[in-house]
Amino acid sequence: MAGAKPHYSNLDMLRAFLFLESRLSRAHLVDRLSLGEGVVRSILDDLKDKDYLDSNRKGHILTTKGKEVLNEFKSRFSGPVKALLDELGQHQYAVVVKRPKMPLDALNARDEAVRAGSLGALVFYHSGKLMMPPMRSARKEFSHLSKVYSLKERQALVIAFSSDTRTAQNGALAAAMHLGGEFDI
Repeated sequence: MAGAKPHYSNLDMLRAFLFLESRLSRAHLVDRLSLGEGVVRSILDDLKDKDYLDSNRKGHILTTKGKEVLNEFKSRFSGPVKALLDELGQHQYAVVVKRPKMPLDALNARDEAVRAGSLGALVFYHSGKLMMPPMRSARKEFSHLSKVYSLKERQALVIAFSSDTRTAQNGALAAAMHLGGEFDI
């Protein structure tokens, strides 16, 4: 008799997919995703069913099709990467949106981060200088972010924060996809 199907979100599957750019074991994925082994096994099975993933005794790695999908993601987004803003404390992750939809909808992007479990998110836009929508200059303590994240003109940056890594990463991805268009794997 089979147990209940493990519960995970599309954002959890996307995070697993992004971590699989290099070969990883299931145990490493469990640790990096902050999910249980059964959930990670289900995610891996779903990725294999889509022909995005190969598995063997050495671990799991993306197929050619999976690498193509990863390259599409990277053409639109960069991250999530750990963010280090003293003002936010907690766990923080950043995602760069390379081609955000305009006008930039920062408030609803923040709401998407919160719906994904984050405590909140900051949204920045580079328009020759770093801005915090609704299009006012970012405070001086944030001015270094353009360089830290190699932000180019007309790109957006989302930094989501939470009490744990999983919801901070999911929040950053959810807000970024709100700004740059959904990305389904």
